[in-house]
Amino acid sequence: MKQSFSGFTLIELIVVIGIFSMLLLVSLPFTLNSIVSAQLNRERDTLIPLLQSARDQSYANLRGRDTGVKINSSNYTLFEGTTYASRDTSHDIVYPRSEQLFASGTEFRFRAPDGVPTIVSGGVSKSSYSENFVDPKTGRNFTLSINQEGMIDW
Repeated sequence: MKQSFSGFTLIELIVVIGIFSMLLLVSLPFTLNSIVSAQLNRERDTLIPLLQSARDQSYANLRGRDTGVKINSSNYTLFEGTTYASRDTSHDIVYPRSEQLFASGTEFRFRAPDGVPTIVSGGVSKSSYSENFVDPKTGRNFTLSINQEGMIDW
């Protein structure tokens, strides 16, 4: 009596594994690029609402204090006070951030009650701001602008 075996031969399995390996190699750069792009978008989507919140809180003038956002080495801090150094730390709200995407040290303040901005970056104080944030790994970027009236654009 003749026996019948069902299944795949070793050659068929090797061919299928080879095809999957080729597909993986072709799609890997696109996947990694998407991950980095998503990280940049996540940072932008964290920073912009924080700046808008700081500006809106200064317009609302709830506690009669300026409100701002400080970019620290590992987080964003939403603060109340005329400067980050003289802020009321009991009202700080801290949000994590990616250390590799943006330079730290920039301080964005919005004056209560009119929301007029003051941006301190590199020891220089400005009333308007525009910077192109670039991911050093991929070159992807977005531009953040704040005009003299506190309008935030990206």
